[in-house]
Amino acid sequence: MARAEPYILSQGLWTIEKIGAAARTMMSDEAWYYVSDVAEDGLAAAREREALDSILLRQRVMTEVGNIDPSVELFGQSLAVPVIASPTSGQGMVHREAELAVVRGCAAAGSIAAVSNASEKSASQIAAEGLPWWQQVYPQSDKGITLELIEHSIKLGASAIVLTVDVPVLGRRRNLPAGIAPPGWSSIDDLLEDVASDQNLRVMREPYTWADLGDFRERSSVPLLLKGVLDPEDATRARDAGVDGIVVSTHGGRQLDAAPSAVEVLPWIRDAVGDDFVLIADGSVRRGSHVLRLIARGANAVALGRPVLWGLACGGADGVRDVVEILKAEVITTMALTGCQCMQDVGADIQWPPKHRT
Repeated sequence: MARAEPYILSQGLWTIEKIGAAARTMMSDEAWYYVSDVAEDGLAAAREREALDSILLRQRVMTEVGNIDPSVELFGQSLAVPVIASPTSGQGMVHREAELAVVRGCAAAGSIAAVSNASEKSASQIAAEGLPWWQQVYPQSDKGITLELIEHSIKLGASAIVLTVDVPVLGRRRNLPAGIAPPGWSSIDDLLEDVASDQNLRVMREPYTWADLGDFRERSSVPLLLKGVLDPEDATRARDAGVDGIVVSTHGGRQLDAAPSAVEVLPWIRDAVGDDFVLIADGSVRRGSHVLRLIARGANAVALGRPVLWGLACGGADGVRDVVEILKAEVITTMALTGCQCMQDVGADIQWPPKHRT
């Protein structure tokens, strides 16, 4: 069966930035401010894009680039391009199908979505799609509830658990004091306590420590990732505790405003954990060349936050699919211009300047 014309491309939206501009006209002010929110002075958010753009790549010529393959394998699943959807809340503010559309769109593009436990749709609804998905979990004040939520998600079919660990407290965000609260959160002190009701839990009250991590590892029969790790020492502790990977992330620039960007810390973290440990990175990815920069700095894959929500606003599942497809096309172009036939060719040596050889 012939594939339908990409919805977003049919509207003349050829880049992620154009999709973002169109999404602004389709989203309510409340939704836009929530999705765009950053911490304090917005320094971390600004640093992410500046750091990405500052990395130069080596343009190579007369190389064999006739059959470029941007696919990767991540925890046994083949991805058409090393791009996944980050777990983001507020999707119900953006589109009525919310997480269901994101999961469908990612699957259609050969990718996968990590679903927030502060989601509009329940885990049962998402599981009913019959498509691959990861479940993100915020630690709850009662560790037993957190463990139940992990087991509940795995029972329903989540193929990985993403435990977000960088929110012991909410960062001081620009828009929340103005009355725009996270969807489903009447206040950060509220907690939905009934896992059996299949309503996703939303609030972390008490920070956990490394001593708690063993319990989470033991109860997760699927890959377990920690999201929000930015320090090489923390990355090493996570690896030694038996987790399967980390998401190197500033939480969209919403937590510590003085934090370094993912692309800055990736080489340090890769050196600390070794070559065989899975690193996923996010942070202001808007171009396929950004994906290649993060891979070259040590990531195995890249996670998208706001661009997925922009695509969702513009076209539901089709819009999400097209966001991934646009990045895939740009990744292929960048690979051709840097002389890379497959993702295994994308390493630190595609960066400029090259290392001086003795």
